[in-house]
Amino acid sequence: MPVDKFAGKFVAKSRDTIRNEWLVDYKFRLPEADVSQGTQPWIDASAAADMAMPVYYDVKLIGSVVDIDNSVGEQLDAIGEADGLPRLPESTAQGYVSATASVGGGTVLQGAEIQYLATRAKYQALVTKSLTSTDLVFAIASISTGAGVNLPIGAVLQFTNPPVGLGSTVTVVGDGIQGGGPKEDDGTYLARIKSARANPAAAANWAHYAKAVESVITVNVEKAFVYPAVAGPGTVGVAFTVKPSTLGGARDPNGAQISVIEAKVMDDDGMPIDDGALFGSIAYHDVSVTLRIQWAGSAPGWVDSAPWPPSAAAVVTVSNAVAITATTFRVTRVGAVIAPTVGKTIALWNKTTMSMVAKRIVGVVAFGVFSWDLTLDASSPTSDAVYVPANGQRVSPWADSANEISPLVLAYMAKQGPGEQRISLNDPNGREQRHPISPMSWPSVITNRMLDEIFALETIVSDVEVLLPILPFPTTIGATGTLSYLHRLSDLSMFSGA
Repeated sequence: MPVDKFAGKFVAKSRDTIRNEWLVDYKFRLPEADVSQGTQPWIDASAAADMAMPVYYDVKLIGSVVDIDNSVGEQLDAIGEADGLPRLPESTAQGYVSATASVGGGTVLQGAEIQYLATRAKYQALVTKSLTSTDLVFAIASISTGAGVNLPIGAVLQFTNPPVGLGSTVTVVGDGIQGGGPKEDDGTYLARIKSARANPAAAANWAHYAKAVESVITVNVEKAFVYPAVAGPGTVGVAFTVKPSTLGGARDPNGAQISVIEAKVMDDDGMPIDDGALFGSIAYHDVSVTLRIQWAGSAPGWVDSAPWPPSAAAVVTVSNAVAITATTFRVTRVGAVIAPTVGKTIALWNKTTMSMVAKRIVGVVAFGVFSWDLTLDASSPTSDAVYVPANGQRVSPWADSANEISPLVLAYMAKQGPGEQRISLNDPNGREQRHPISPMSWPSVITNRMLDEIFALETIVSDVEVLLPILPFPTTIGATGTLSYLHRLSDLSMFSGA
């Protein structure tokens, strides 16, 4: 049977099963025979079972490879390479740095080597560029690979041989040096192989562009998205996300990464030279999520018997009318709500750690009828004294199970894809529309599927509802050929389901 027609499920029999089937067959032919343990038929059957076991082992091994969903490691490598999709190695990082220059400036040459002395990681200039006092920024990419080559804004690197007219050091600017990552893991690799099989790449179709983008080994591409005929016949829009370093981390590529992808893809011999390929950037569409939750009876829920704020209808936010610190800030209400009292514990979304933090109120001063100046506990280990909230951030009550929920919301947002680049799509068959187009694959609309994984927490959650945003919630429409928007969690709050 051809492998591509095979169901992918081999049944490997045990030694005892093979021996017993032999004896049943023997008795069928010679009913009066003694086949009890120790007899010659039993010995012959055991020997036959021993000889069959290596065959069944091989059968089981072959079956695990044919069943792609159960393939890992070298088996998955063999499948991918047979499909022309080798596993991606560790990736390099790209970004921008700013140099210092004398009055006349200087020229940095493509390939000029730069080093980050703290780790000895090496980088190089991506292009040749003349730098002057009005334009000292240029793109670099790491020569070294892996997550260790990513650098934050402000990191200082040093030229191996400083160009004439330029200083010996450069400083990371923009969004930092991003994109360095580990070798492609089994889960990501499997998804890429299955996607390629479902959407064969050929003749510069959308799948061909997606495959070309996702095969670039120097950029840590998470997923490519293609907009056929986005600006009319003969054009195609291309956008992609990069793998975040942490759950909830940045997924938007920087300009250097987009330039690298564009150069690599358009250098592909299979791409028509007259295709109008437009490689766009990604901007964030920030989303504030509010949930109403009923905790399961055995779960550690709201720490206060009467949580404050008491419900989502009473909108309470942090105000910058006075200086905001980690332990003192003003909160303002919209709509009727009882005043906070000493001893209540509130919750805020920490955008840095991507988690909920608790702050216990130890002082309340009313400011008019709409606001209160709060003092928060700085001594208790259960009350956060580090995170400084942002103006406009929503306040909710604290529950000890809050951070069982937040990673699941982040994981859902991490599987969102960029939205459309056109307000209206002229072709109902998908031209101009973002591909992949399946609502189950990298959706650009937030729906109640956000709750799927939360409902699976049966011992923690009894019921849950999305109050904000109003669902379904699509991304902002981007700009044709140049920009796509991507949902990002900006704030998270949870309220009593009672």
